[in-house]
Parts: sequence; C-alpha cells; structure tokens
Amino acid sequence: MGAPEAAMTQAAADTLSGAAATAGLPFWVQIVAAFGPIVLSLALAVITWRYTVYTKRMVDEMRAARSTQIMPKLVPTLQITDLDEPGSGHLRVFNAGMGPAFRVNVEVALEPNGKRWRW
Repeated sequence: MGAPEAAMTQAAADTLSGAAATAGLPFWVQIVAAFGPIVLSLALAVITWRYTVYTKRMVDEMRAARSTQIMPKLVPTLQITDLDEPGSGHLRVFNAGMGPAFRVNVEVALEPNGKRWRW
C-alpha cells in the first residue's frame, strides 16, 4: 500500500473513531467530548425516573379522588305530615351519592338519652 492510500486509510480511521475531530482541541474539551454523552444519558435516566415517580403519585391521587367520588352519601330528611299534631312525620333516608349504599344501619334518637329506633 502506498503513502496516499495509507493517509486515506488513517484519515478514514480517525473519522470513524472521532480522533480527528478532537485532535487539535484542548484536553478539557476532549474530556467533555468523551464523557459528555455518558453524562447526558445519566441525566436523561434521572429525569425519566423522576417523571415516572411523579406520574405514579398523580395516578395514586386520581385513584383516591375517584374512590371518594363514587362513595355513597346518605341524607336523612324528615317530612312532617300534620303541623297541628306533634310527632307526625316520616323519616326518609336517601342516597345522594354516586355509589351504592350496602348494609345501611340507621338509628334515630329523639334526645341524647331518649327513645331510639333502629333500622
């Protein structure tokens, strides 16, 4: 192989290895050029990990909000049938929430130590 072919082969090898691009640069620039992609890859990995953690927290908050949104909400009402007669009325408990209410226990007391009714 002659001198021109050897020079072309060496130039092709330098181009492929990146040595020609950093040959005339200061040492610190060569270090940055060598380790820059590694540092950037690690930074990208850290950013992706933090994004994943924050996304999981957001999903957990959305699940908690959804579970409270579909809970039952029991509302007691008292319908008085006759204003002239005391104690005449109907107690009605209805579900104003989005979710079903299972195994509901209702206890009504007229006074703190008075008569109690349970359903």
